[in-house]
Amino acid sequence: MAKSVLEDRFEREAKKRGMKFEREHRWAVVIVGSGEGVRARLVRAGLKDTRFDFALPDLKIAVELNGGEWTYGKHQRGYGATHDAEKCNEATRRGWAVFTLTGTMVRDELDRWLDVIEEVARDRRLAVEGAQKS
Repeated sequence: MAKSVLEDRFEREAKKRGMKFEREHRWAVVIVGSGEGVRARLVRAGLKDTRFDFALPDLKIAVELNGGEWTYGKHQRGYGATHDAEKCNEATRRGWAVFTLTGTMVRDELDRWLDVIEEVARDRRLAVEGAQKS
């Protein structure tokens, strides 16, 4: 899938901070396993083969970039908005922290949101380390 200007900016600024996001992460496929029969396994699990724009899978942190908020873009209309909400809600139910950033947020407040994402990543790393010590 072609990268957008927003995705390029997000990825570039995250890399400057040493954040290594996976692009187009197929989170639901990880749950059911890839390979032959994946579609049937997704259906049985009540999942869809959706992707996160960016993810830190080991920490279950995802970032969705939804531009077009001022032009009634695809993520703001009917099916697109519903599809995105279903994906994010199901992922949250399964323990993911999902951050949805608009184009304006990426353009004007990206440093602030990367700080927040780094804070959540740090907290989740500490929780994992604490659980391993127990």
